[in-house]
Amino acid sequence: MNTTTKSAPTTNWPPVPAPAAKPAAPAPLTPADRDRLLADWLLAKQTLDTAKETEMQLRLELNERLFDPGKVAGTMNHDLGNGYKLKCERKQYYNLANKDVLKVREQLAPDVAERIFREKYELSISEFKLLKEKASDGDEFAKQELRLIEDILTVTPGTPSLTLVEPKAKKGSNGHV
Repeated sequence: MNTTTKSAPTTNWPPVPAPAAKPAAPAPLTPADRDRLLADWLLAKQTLDTAKETEMQLRLELNERLFDPGKVAGTMNHDLGNGYKLKCERKQYYNLANKDVLKVREQLAPDVAERIFREKYELSISEFKLLKEKASDGDEFAKQELRLIEDILTVTPGTPSLTLVEPKAKKGSNGHV
């Protein structure tokens, strides 16, 4: 009778990385090497700062000249031809003067106050826009409520973002256009 047993094959899965060796301490810098590294870093930082400023100016100019100035928030596309598009996203930020929210909230009708202000006094943008729409349609109650809210509200435009959208690959072309 054969009494040998098969043992399970050994594997190295998942692979276990070898313990990392301690990195060698960097060589000490001479004053000249330190000054060269600092000068290179300062030049790179200035170049980056200039590039960021230039990019922002160009982004704002493209935003202003290619897209509808009447649309203060949302996504718009500008056709560049050959399937390329320039996508612009505009945002607006709504900030409440929190110290005055309680005072105004007490003056609003309870159902309006409940819909307009969220916990922690975050403005409900959809309800605020609905109230603005009602006010612009002549609803006197909505106008009164809106005046109270606008006294404690600051709306600031966000910086628009631009994205170059490349044409989609045609089906059956294996990704080559």
